[in-house]
Amino acid sequence: MVKFVEVFESNNNNYNMREVVINPSHVIALREDDIAKRALNESRMPKGISPETSFTKVYLNSGNFNLMMTVASPISIVEQKLAGTKKILKG
Repeated sequence: MVKFVEVFESNNNNYNMREVVINPSHVIALREDDIAKRALNESRMPKGISPETSFTKVYLNSGNFNLMMTVASPISIVEQKLAGTKKILKG
């Protein structure tokens, strides 16, 4: 299980955030979320979130249902956390 911060649209067309725990074995795809990035640029995200924040759509399948959620993290970081691997930078 891996923790992320989920970004979700509320009733007033703005966004909120909450902690979510994802089972990596249910993830079927990852995509960059340009809609969330646009919402950030339009000041519809919670105050204090960095303008450089990237967002990733996480697609889940658990047999009987499919689910998509957006997390506040670049796709490369989401992939690393779900895979449980750490990349070592070579200098």
